Amino acid sequence: MDIKNEENADVKPDAIVVVKQEEQHPVDITVKEEKECIEKCNGETSDDVKPDENGRMECEIDMKESDDYDELNELISDEVKNGQDSANADKKLETLQIAIKQLYNDPSFAVVCSFFNKFACFLGIKPQNFNKLERLLTSFHETGRVDRELIDLHLTLLRKLNYKSARVNGWERYLLKYCSLNQSLESEYLNIERYGYLHSSINTKLAVLKTLCENQFDYNIKFKDSVS
Repeated sequence: MDIKNEENADVKPDAIVVVKQEEQHPVDITVKEEKECIEKCNGETSDDVKPDENGRMECEIDMKESDDYDELNELISDEVKNGQDSANADKKLETLQIAIKQLYNDPSFAVVCSFFNKFACFLGIKPQNFNKLERLLTSFHETGRVDRELIDLHLTLLRKLNYKSARVNGWERYLLKYCSLNQSLESEYLNIERYGYLHSSINTKLAVLKTLCENQFDYNIKFKDSVS
């Protein structure tokens, strides 16, 4: 580029006239503008400042490497995932607290606990305390399944009532058959048939378990003789 002084024109002290060789027409760039451009380049030398297509000085600013952006995206993804996990954990905890509250608000829970504490030994069952029964009856939302111990508890009570063929596989079918033969469990039968035992209400589960316990006094002759 050629720098040319104009003899008949007033030249401002803070400006220079730049003439591009290929276009042969002057473009005014003030010293202040050039200084600001250089400062934008974070202290880079003037060699890093190049004229744009209009002849103005322009800074070349290096972009971050793609792996830096990938690392940032992974960090954001992890934060989102952790947030979702935390939200899911909070939801499970809230559901568990509701289930426990419903459990203790139902008088049937106290009856069931009392029965197993007093008479479990006559049925060949280990005593079941409040804490254990609470866990068995409220762990569905956390595990997504019916605890095997709870299944075995139902099967033992069913077999003592002459449902000798009751097995783990298809245990719910035997439970439905038992409910269908008890008029007091009509609504529980419909509930389990429609939603399955896993998704039935805590009140339904307690009503069925309580009736199974009480029927031992009516139809389990060996048990009656042992406790009398």
